Amino acid sequence: MNDARDSRFRLFLVCLLLGTYLLVYTAQDQSVDGQAILAVASNLVLHGSPDIAAIGASEDLLPPPARMGRFGADGLLYAKKGPTPSLALLPLVAWAHLVPWLPIQATAMLFNPLVTAALAVTLYTLARRIGFRPHTALIAALILGLATFTISYVKTLFGEPLAALLLTWSLLSAVTFRQQARSRDLLAAGTMLGLAAGINLTYVALVPLIGLYALGGNARRWRRGHLAAIAGPVLAALALLGLYNLLRFGSVLDSGYHFDQGEDFSRPVLIGLFGLFASPYRGLFWYNPVLLLAIPGWVLLRRRDRPLANTVLLLVGVQALSYATWWSWHGGIVWGPRFLLPVTPLAVLCLAPLIERALTQRSPALHVALIGLTALSAGIAALGTLYSYIPSAGYLIRQH
Repeated sequence: MNDARDSRFRLFLVCLLLGTYLLVYTAQDQSVDGQAILAVASNLVLHGSPDIAAIGASEDLLPPPARMGRFGADGLLYAKKGPTPSLALLPLVAWAHLVPWLPIQATAMLFNPLVTAALAVTLYTLARRIGFRPHTALIAALILGLATFTISYVKTLFGEPLAALLLTWSLLSAVTFRQQARSRDLLAAGTMLGLAAGINLTYVALVPLIGLYALGGNARRWRRGHLAAIAGPVLAALALLGLYNLLRFGSVLDSGYHFDQGEDFSRPVLIGLFGLFASPYRGLFWYNPVLLLAIPGWVLLRRRDRPLANTVLLLVGVQALSYATWWSWHGGIVWGPRFLLPVTPLAVLCLAPLIERALTQRSPALHVALIGLTALSAGIAALGTLYSYIPSAGYLIRQH
């Protein structure tokens, strides 16, 4: 890779995307999940406790406290969301507490703009690592950051943008290990996956896929040290999560979700899959038409790198199957299929072969398809970014 050019392109991505995200920045998150995630971080800074009792006691809180979490063994209210996003928020929250004139929530709302810019840079690096040209990687990263529904989530505190960053980073580390066989890259992949498990335990299902891709069919890679490098951080994360649950709810398996009240994996899988990919309510391709090109793009990627293409397909498939059966497969009052956001960078990666072909060959049909669908996707993303999607979501819920 051309280090000087790559550094310039990465800096360009950060400046352009952060500048754009600050133009649409809002100082308050209106989601229940975001409130709970921020409350955990703020209470850790102020009192060293992860409870959200202060929010639960608020008289003007619109959603009932039970939707945010559950009361623990000590009688305090604890969030049911995983702790990783709250822990990642600690620097911003601590900064706001140290500087009196900085509003805590407004400062915390800088988090996902920073995460999403870092995600685009990570996708750029991944595309370069597997051999795509700098301009190809740059265009793919810009499509991800500006022309998919990821941009609408920079105005929230949802944990899915962070999950996307961790998953993409773990795949980048696995690719690097296949090329350079350094144990530290496996350790990095395992660490990213362990942190992702702290967002939601469903991401543990992706660990074997990343591990099998990294180690591949080379018997010399299947060493005890390599297995420990990728599995160790994940097992450590699971142990810490179990301890966290034990201290809050008295059981290592109790994460705070109301499984006895229907918060479970009970949705018929075909309904969930149709909803996630094709329904006008949450369908991935309705909200991101440019990702239709990821289908032929994946075919080209498979010709170029079959193990990677197969791993990308499996990662997207397992993520979709995991959430297709979740009772709230649609992700609540959000813009687009929120639970597919973590694998959206992998879908955009599949556009890279088409982008490179468009840059190097005369193909009017491909140029029209890429430019047209990217523009259409950017326009749809702008609707969810420049305007509040809450009224339209409320209308759909009431009417349909």
